[in-house]
Amino acid sequence: MFPSRVTGLIVLALMFAPTAPAMEQLEQRAFDLPAGGTVVIDTYRGPITVMPEDRRDVMITVRAQAPHKDEAKGRAAIERLDLQMMPRGRELVVMMRNPRETGVRFVWEDPARLEIDVEVRVPMHCNLQLRTTEGAITVGSMTGRMTARTEAGTIFFRQIDGSVEAQNKNGDIIVSRCTGPVTLRTVTGDVRIGTVGGQAVLETLNGDIEVQTAHDLIMAQAAEGNIEAGFAQITDGSRLKTALGNITATFNPDEGFQVHATSRWGRILSELQLEKTSGGVGRGRLVGRHNGGGPRIDLEVSGGNVKLAPGRPLFEL
Repeated sequence: MFPSRVTGLIVLALMFAPTAPAMEQLEQRAFDLPAGGTVVIDTYRGPITVMPEDRRDVMITVRAQAPHKDEAKGRAAIERLDLQMMPRGRELVVMMRNPRETGVRFVWEDPARLEIDVEVRVPMHCNLQLRTTEGAITVGSMTGRMTARTEAGTIFFRQIDGSVEAQNKNGDIIVSRCTGPVTLRTVTGDVRIGTVGGQAVLETLNGDIEVQTAHDLIMAQAAEGNIEAGFAQITDGSRLKTALGNITATFNPDEGFQVHATSRWGRILSELQLEKTSGGVGRGRLVGRHNGGGPRIDLEVSGGNVKLAPGRPLFEL
């Protein structure tokens, strides 16, 4: 158990506006976090924003607003919010539950739901486990193991020195830069990465996948969407597959590799200098080696084209 420091700021105020007054509660607490510790945020709804800073403790700010015009109803709605902040071993755990809002609800009840907003200020080096069922997740540049899950909203990581695992149901997943491995999965939405240093496992059912600069293998799969990938280094085999969409793969011309590209109803287009072993440009299949060969890159399309092109890495790791 590590010590906690409570700043003691708990404000319950009635906020007056010309059209609709709202009851708002603000709770803010600070906790010490062991070096390399983990911050766990688990809320039933609302966006989560993480701001890394030069600090050793963690500052948690939770805002809950009830849109009721009646003061008593607004106060009662906020009091039903079950908010817990507690140290647990090497973790700091923040949990929010509201049984009345997570059960079966009618459409006309939605405007009366609480608006929840979670803001977290953390050390530059720590691990994160973030979960919300309805809301965006935004994380600034930091070091550690990152895990994020939401069912509706964009997941965004800026520059991560470590690893990222993110899962979404209805929204995009965006990572500006990650030095280690990433596993990003969404059902409806795009998956986009600027630079990745480790293995990249990327999936979407309805959306596009883009990797601007990869320094390790890529396993990317889309049901309906395009895939674009830039290979800066080719150290292991990769596979890109989409059912309805196109694949565009750009390769560092200094690397050695072999390409196996197929399209059931489209064509293979190539600007690469390949030593062809079967198939050909303009056909539905092309197999060839570049710079004597190397790890195998599989590119598979059902309804679309595959385009191969040379290109220098856009970004350094």
